Amino acid sequence: MGKIALVHQFAFVPKDETGLAKAMKAFSLFKHKSGKISNMLEKEVREIPGKVRVFDYKYTVHTGNSNATIIQTVFLLSSNSQELPAFKVYPRTFFHKIAAYFRKNKTPELIKDPAFYERYIVKTEEAAELKPRMNYDFTRLLKNGKNLRVESLDNHLLIYRDSKRLPVEEIMDFYELGLKIYNSLK
Repeated sequence: MGKIALVHQFAFVPKDETGLAKAMKAFSLFKHKSGKISNMLEKEVREIPGKVRVFDYKYTVHTGNSNATIIQTVFLLSSNSQELPAFKVYPRTFFHKIAAYFRKNKTPELIKDPAFYERYIVKTEEAAELKPRMNYDFTRLLKNGKNLRVESLDNHLLIYRDSKRLPVEEIMDFYELGLKIYNSLK
């Protein structure tokens, strides 16, 4: 990660000394008490304007007599000027499909893209604010993005894949994808 920082003009922060994980507790990803941020790449991006961070997030899940440690790569964009509607987008699983069959309330249809809704669930209480921002660029990026999770709250946009730590050679592609997703929501 240090090499990426040098080549692409990021600041490299080996450990979260500023308490970023605690500051982001409103996001479902950061609810884990054992969660730790490491290997953070940080960069001011004038085009946003704001700060982009890409980092590893590690936490332990306790289930009965066993523990599982999860490490995943996370993209976090913090805008200085633009506030996005609060929403979550996450992959639809087999269990979601079964639950949807019995449930009357469905995911709000914010864009006419059945292929997107077959793969993803959108949760928001701000559908009126989100609908004009949802577009085919956004849904295309997610459909091509291999089970991405996207969360937005206030001026922060969070993107990650469940339990997926990216190899170093894929970090810049993930960074670029995060910027494209943000720009598609403007």
